[in-house]
Amino acid sequence: MNPSAGSEATLLLEAPYEPKFWKGLAAGIALSVSESLLIFVATHDRSAPLAIRGILWCIVVALVFPLVTFWAMFVVTSLVYRTLKLTTAEISVPTGFSPRNTVVPLRDIKRVSVRLTGDRRSLDIFHSVGRLGIAESWLPSSEAREKGEDDRKILDRRAGRR
Repeated sequence: MNPSAGSEATLLLEAPYEPKFWKGLAAGIALSVSESLLIFVATHDRSAPLAIRGILWCIVVALVFPLVTFWAMFVVTSLVYRTLKLTTAEISVPTGFSPRNTVVPLRDIKRVSVRLTGDRRSLDIFHSVGRLGIAESWLPSSEAREKGEDDRKILDRRAGRR
């Protein structure tokens, strides 16, 4: 159901919302190297007791599934073009690794707060159904804004339009 279906809502903000590819790639490579070292130790250290090698294999198996899942979700998220939109009637934000946006009518918002986790900030929007989080790290960089690029230019560039 589109809450603004009966009236024309004015678009106030539209910004690309996507993971930082190079950070995700670096994290994936680091996890892959760690996994490879564990596999190497588990298979090549014949002097280690069987129980130790068994424990190492359990660790390897426990890490392979999250690693493969992370990479699959990262690739899907990187390939899908997603945007955050704010209109006079609603806010539409991509959530998690889903290609669909969560749409919250502005009238349903009960509270807004900024959450600090280390050096990362995110905006939490509490509404009648739950909580919606917007990570600052997934929004366009402040350097792009300082160069004078507006949201439309950033969107066009990321979509391959000039």
